[in-house]
Amino acid sequence: MVAINATIGMIQEGKAEKAAEAIKAMLSANADVVRGGKPSSIPAEQLVPGDVVMLTSGDKLPADVRIVECNNFQVCRVQHVDLVMSDPTALSTYCN
Repeated sequence: MVAINATIGMIQEGKAEKAAEAIKAMLSANADVVRGGKPSSIPAEQLVPGDVVMLTSGDKLPADVRIVECNNFQVCRVQHVDLVMSDPTALSTYCN
C-alpha cells in the first residue's frame, strides 16, 4: 500500500512540475516598455505599475495591463475566462 501511495505521489508531482513549466513558457520573458519617454526592452519581472507596455500583433501580455490606446484590437485566445468581462464584445466599443 505504501509503495502504491509513493508511486501515485511521484506521478502527481511530475504532473505539477510539467504544469508549472507550461505556465512559465506562456509568460513573456521580455516586455517592450516606455519609461521616461524612452522605449526599452526589460525582463517582464521588472515591470512596475505605471509602465507603458507596447504590444504588437501576436505578443503575449507580460502582465496585467490597462489598454490605453488600440487599433483593430481583437482577443484571439483567453487563458482565464473567469477574468473576462461579462460582455467581451464591449471591448470593441473602446478599441476601434
